[in-house]
Amino acid sequence: MTFRLTKYFIILIICGSNFMISKSVFALTNNANWKPQIVEKMYILPPKQLNRVLNNDFKSSSLAATLNNKDLKIKTRHGRIKELNNSILTFDGDEKIELQHQLIVEKRDYIKDMHQLLKMKKKELKIKKEFYKQIENKMNIKNVANKQNQNMFKKREKIIKRTSILDDKIFDNLLISSGDMTKYSEAYSKNKNAIIILKKAIAKHPMSNFNDKNNSPKDKISSIRSYIENIETETAIIELKEEMLNYMVKLVALDAMNLAENISYINDDNNQAPNYNDPNDALEFFIN
Repeated sequence: MTFRLTKYFIILIICGSNFMISKSVFALTNNANWKPQIVEKMYILPPKQLNRVLNNDFKSSSLAATLNNKDLKIKTRHGRIKELNNSILTFDGDEKIELQHQLIVEKRDYIKDMHQLLKMKKKELKIKKEFYKQIENKMNIKNVANKQNQNMFKKREKIIKRTSILDDKIFDNLLISSGDMTKYSEAYSKNKNAIIILKKAIAKHPMSNFNDKNNSPKDKISSIRSYIENIETETAIIELKEEMLNYMVKLVALDAMNLAENISYINDDNNQAPNYNDPNDALEFFIN
């Protein structure tokens, strides 16, 4: 059957490609959402561990599920576009025109899905940024309170340390002067040595300095701000990709216009009626 393309169908192809620019097509489903389910106590975690907990929380959200489904859909469309590009080279005539039309439709839907994917990624980054901003604000408030009490804590630690050293000296002198090791003194000595060993083990542990460093207010705020800067950079990159999609939309529209124009010429040629007033049209009757 000869492939015929009416003017109405030509308009549909062109308008269908341009319709992708409409915001209504790119509307993000309200079901795709994420509200971090992280309790207040987790705010005290070091930044790297907090970031890991936040990412794991996102994986269980409806936004992550929708994003993953959209990613799989885009991969499928990418395969179809590649397959259609290869198939067009092996066909001619009406079949080639039909494949070109399918290719335009697939490209249109690919751009639509990709735009929705990027919007979901921006939504994820926005929620993460808001979360880290909350932590930064809480830490700033906490630091103000800590500075007011810092001198008091230092004095208290010095007093406790001096008292502990004095108590140990008095008890050690008592044991030496008595010369009689009672059950109590043996237990005291054993536990004291065990505590010394444990303290040394803690000091040598590779994660000991890591936790101290990452839990210090100054370093933690610096790490949180670094995460926020990275999120802003990722958002800027996504916006560039969205701009790239706008140019893809224009190319698809131009492809649709070109296809419509080519088919219009074919239809015009097919619809030309023979001119019976010209003897050339009857030449074959006399030479066969």
